[in-house]
Amino acid sequence: MFNFAFVIDDSPIDLMLTSVVIQKKLLTQKVKNFNSGVAALAYLKENANNEVALPDVIFLDIYMPLMDGFSFLDSFLELNWPPENMPLIVFVSSTINDYDFQKMEHYNSIRKHFVSKPITMDAVAELIEKMG
Repeated sequence: MFNFAFVIDDSPIDLMLTSVVIQKKLLTQKVKNFNSGVAALAYLKENANNEVALPDVIFLDIYMPLMDGFSFLDSFLELNWPPENMPLIVFVSSTINDYDFQKMEHYNSIRKHFVSKPITMDAVAELIEKMG
């Protein structure tokens, strides 16, 4: 379904779990993990002209130190990604806070989805069905 996925999460367990679920559901075998939004942005800036190195889906934790998921997304959008190549953003969080869901809706110019932590095979199957 996807050529290349990013997983951005500060929790090593969630990072590994999300990557394994993505690969088991055959979304893609090509997954790059980042333990911070800062590291992911540095990679994106360094590889901006290499289409093969750029993701078509980003699984993004909302709550992280240094740079939360929303700050990452704001900085990512400043990179002026071509709209036709904009990756799907999958917000991944255990949040139940209405404010967080309102912030997610604020990003109405991008394709997005929300998955609760811990990510499960069923949640990814639902994502596949919606993208279908």
